[in-house]
Amino acid sequence: MTLLQLAYFVEVCKCRNMTKAAANLHISQPAITKAIQELESEYGARLLLRRKNGQELTGEGQFLYQRAEALLRQAEELDAAMKQLCSRRKTVRVGVSVVFVHLFPDFLRDYQAANPGLELKSYAFGTVELQQHMEKGSIDVAISGQSDSLPFPSRVLLQAESRFWTRRDSPLAGREVIHIDTDLGDTPIGLFRENISYPQNRGVDQFYPLRGEAVANVLFCTNQFGEIRQKLLEGAVSTFLPQHILDDCPQLVSIPTDPPLRFNLLAYWNGGHISSQLLDLVTFAQDYIARRMAPGEG
Repeated sequence: MTLLQLAYFVEVCKCRNMTKAAANLHISQPAITKAIQELESEYGARLLLRRKNGQELTGEGQFLYQRAEALLRQAEELDAAMKQLCSRRKTVRVGVSVVFVHLFPDFLRDYQAANPGLELKSYAFGTVELQQHMEKGSIDVAISGQSDSLPFPSRVLLQAESRFWTRRDSPLAGREVIHIDTDLGDTPIGLFRENISYPQNRGVDQFYPLRGEAVANVLFCTNQFGEIRQKLLEGAVSTFLPQHILDDCPQLVSIPTDPPLRFNLLAYWNGGHISSQLLDLVTFAQDYIARRMAPGEG
């Protein structure tokens, strides 16, 4: 049984005449006759009886007719919904964390250039804000640092090292390794925390490696990346950030830490299934990041 066979059968039932049904469907009468014969052969039952005043439904035919009409309506509704969904998906709303914007400033531009028929809307938020917008459905896919409590399907885009950053004239600049528990002393620390407005969710912040603020001289925390960058360049503070994020600042150095700090970047979306369009964007992001990070990861 196919939807096409059912459509032919239903039209005959409505018209009570195969010739008229064929005309309405703009097909030949033999095509309708064949479709109904195939249905009757499949179920081993007569569906229609030819009478002088037209086609008459048998009991089995009446049973099939009532259910076929409902099934065809559902198929039409599904077709319309899919067309609407696919049309809407030509606009993709991407939420990115502040860190991703600074790590890969050309990603969205390059993706848009590779997909000229796509309208790409991008928004920059903190980690927790991204999750809130995902829950509300105001973005389609998000790219941000990893959260231990992430309630969405996701894919890891990058696993990199997070390091201690400081000015080249800092007393710690010559160290080969920074021992987090013993080397910081009174060193002024500024922490970049994307979710600073939500201190109760400190677990989602990957750039807060200290076991307690009391063990270090933490002057401030901020979710403004530009503020951290400026304070670093002024020599006012040192900080912890992903490797390579400030490679464009020759005044700064980054130093590995003990214990090592890892930074994971994820793409995530809402719902159990990802559309082909979003999957394409996530795959593009994964390949893009691999190309950008490969030379420096050694």
